[in-house]
Amino acid sequence: MERDYTPVSAPEDPEIAFCIRKVDSGIFTPLLSTAEIGTRFDISMPEGYFTFKPSRRPPVFVATGTGIAPFCSMVRSGVTGFTLLHGVDSPQDLYYQLKLEPVADLYVACISSEHQSPSEYFRGRVTDYLKKHLPPAKYDFYLCGRREMIREVTWLVDERFPGSLLYSELFY
Repeated sequence: MERDYTPVSAPEDPEIAFCIRKVDSGIFTPLLSTAEIGTRFDISMPEGYFTFKPSRRPPVFVATGTGIAPFCSMVRSGVTGFTLLHGVDSPQDLYYQLKLEPVADLYVACISSEHQSPSEYFRGRVTDYLKKHLPPAKYDFYLCGRREMIREVTWLVDERFPGSLLYSELFY
């Protein structure tokens, strides 16, 4: 069986690490979560092109769920000066917050479940934050996550941030 996962480690790291959320109804993650230490898995070389491209425009990273993984890799490779929006259902899904928040110029955790949204987080979706709080300007937007988020943010960028560039990687 084949599954696509993005490393959170940097290409130059001696070990490879992944951010994988267990899906009980899934095929691979239940197997992976019960595998013994030392179990071998075959992996292939990366096939995507979702890499950081330095420019004069400020980078805005927008992730939902485990879509945070490529941004971890970019940060571990030395990328700085970015805004990061991480959209999740609840605070326990904020993977890597403690590592990313201190190095981001602005880190915004967007919690979509109202009943689980402590006041220190933005209550709503990443698209809500972009509509209400990101000043109009030209940015380099990097999007990784759910198809619906990619579609909505792409539309928002076209409408609200003309002249910006979009790079995206979507899944499920």
